[in-house]
Amino acid sequence: MLPVRIRRWISFIGTAAAIVTMIAVPVEYGWVAYQYEADNLAFKARLNAARVSKYIYTHGAMWTFHRVRLAELIELTEAKDVSVNQRIFDQKNKFVLEEGPKPSSPIFMRTASILLNGEPAGRIEVEAKLIGERPSGSTPVSSPIVQIASAVIQKFGMQPTHSIGSTDANIPISLRIPAITIDSGGNGGRAHSLDEWIDVEKNASVKGIHLVMTTLVSLAGLQ
Repeated sequence: MLPVRIRRWISFIGTAAAIVTMIAVPVEYGWVAYQYEADNLAFKARLNAARVSKYIYTHGAMWTFHRVRLAELIELTEAKDVSVNQRIFDQKNKFVLEEGPKPSSPIFMRTASILLNGEPAGRIEVEAKLIGERPSGSTPVSSPIVQIASAVIQKFGMQPTHSIGSTDANIPISLRIPAITIDSGGNGGRAHSLDEWIDVEKNASVKGIHLVMTTLVSLAGLQ
């Protein structure tokens, strides 16, 4: 038996490793989620900055007085519960207009330059509330997990199709763990709406379960 002192050190190291793992995984997940939302907001800022740049090129120096048209130009179509606020400033940092409601905390912001012939003509600031943690990513089609699942699907007489969506697989993928989501079989429609439906006809449902279980067994290396 190991001396008490060594056993205490081993216990301490094990506990420390467990605590670090417990903290690091959620922190990494939260950071990935934040980066996704931030990149999405930065894209919106660049998109509307480009729209305003084109408008300035067409309408000239009086563009700052065209507030109604500019507001229409940069309006974003968002869900009703999503608040996005945008502000435009001219080259001299003078406020031009504000569009959209002020989001509540926590808030994050991204800025994009409004360019005219490569020179700064102003800037646009886009603010939004961080409302969700939906990390994104993808598992390469060439990865073993996708290849094995595709082979099983073909074995069942079907043709696999690879697409991107928002599923529970987002979580492991954001943590660099290969993951996929497989159709469970049967027909359905109106996903994620109040009138979502699925046909639970027995043969199709059982076949879907059989397919998923065969994929799991194959990935585990069992015969």
